[in-house]
Amino acid sequence: MASYSEISVSTLSRFVGTPDCPVLIDVRTDEDFNADPTLIPSAYRHPFAKVADLADTLNEQAVVVYCQKGHKISHGAAAVLRAAGVR
Repeated sequence: MASYSEISVSTLSRFVGTPDCPVLIDVRTDEDFNADPTLIPSAYRHPFAKVADLADTLNEQAVVVYCQKGHKISHGAAAVLRAAGVR
């Protein structure tokens, strides 16, 4: 893991499908999702503007948030969750 705010694709791929897999949240825009509607196995979509609504349900779980390019949208959503105490 590169830092608390990033995880490499190869590291995450080792967790997918295991009991240790973090909660995976796809916060891609509708435009990006419509261009490629494939989700990482076990991930679910959630609007990035409403990600704070998830904080109470994710309180004890490790979470990975991702978007199309892995920059502004996912980093912002992850920061909101971190500020709410989500790992």
